[in-house]
Amino acid sequence: MLWRLSFLSLLGLGMAISSPRAAIQAADAPGVEQKESSIPEKQPELPASPTVTAMPELDEFLIIPLRLYRLKSTDLPAANCELTDKDLRRIVGKVNRVWAYGGIYFGLESIQEETAATDRLLRLPEKSKPPEKDAEKVSPQEKQEAQKGMAEKKKKEESKPPGQGADQLLDSRLYRSLIPQRTREFAGFRVYYIHQFDVNGIYYGGRAAMVKETARLRSVPGGIDEPIPRVTSHELGHGLTLPHRQDNTNLMASGTSGTTFNEDEIAQARKAAKELPATIPYGDLEKPDAKRPESEQKQRAAWASDLRAIVQELREKP
Repeated sequence: MLWRLSFLSLLGLGMAISSPRAAIQAADAPGVEQKESSIPEKQPELPASPTVTAMPELDEFLIIPLRLYRLKSTDLPAANCELTDKDLRRIVGKVNRVWAYGGIYFGLESIQEETAATDRLLRLPEKSKPPEKDAEKVSPQEKQEAQKGMAEKKKKEESKPPGQGADQLLDSRLYRSLIPQRTREFAGFRVYYIHQFDVNGIYYGGRAAMVKETARLRSVPGGIDEPIPRVTSHELGHGLTLPHRQDNTNLMASGTSGTTFNEDEIAQARKAAKELPATIPYGDLEKPDAKRPESEQKQRAAWASDLRAIVQELREKP
């Protein structure tokens, strides 16, 4: 079916990095997103099809469980996320307003706080200092040049944004090792939030993405008003097999605030969603099941209620 409606009222990144066996697509720098997935390298863009402008009917929605992790670190500031539960719930709400036009809803299963794993292993190695000269053998000119060099180095370090100095990690692809092993078994999508790295976000494959709380985007007409929900939505798009696009108002453009989809992208994302074992058709959300724990049934009912409210809200917008 054809879906139509304006994205101007919607609320809501990536460069491509080659990997021997998988394409890593990212978002920030400032305005790039990163990800590693099974998408083949040099995959051509999907053909330009009409922009999706309307939502499907409720009974066509697909619900994908989503778990959020706030990573913490006492010795690595770049990995220490300060987002609150309230922030993360707001982010998911905006993600679901973006993806509503694709008939996909991410059901927030839980928000968890975890200590980042192996963070000491990712520090930049300290540079060895050259041997100091005997003070009596240092000429006034050498002393002046050394003082000038130290002043320039200090000024350069102070001009860097948070997380870009001595505590910066080597490469965003290495941040995958920060993910605690015990969190990797969840059947739905997982998004890990940190403070800072060299891109806005990265999808690692295996239904796991990482997003930084200091994300920045280039503003485009009709784009979202907040970077983190857009970056999160973009990385989830990679998780649903979508590649990057050059159309800067599109959700899969690198580093912009755009949130639109075209019909081919939605068809592809929905196909991928249906293949996930954890995906729940809307019609099954509130079906009674004696084998399912009461807490799970209540959660599914809450997802259904939230989804209905989002759809109604978006349909009432001018």
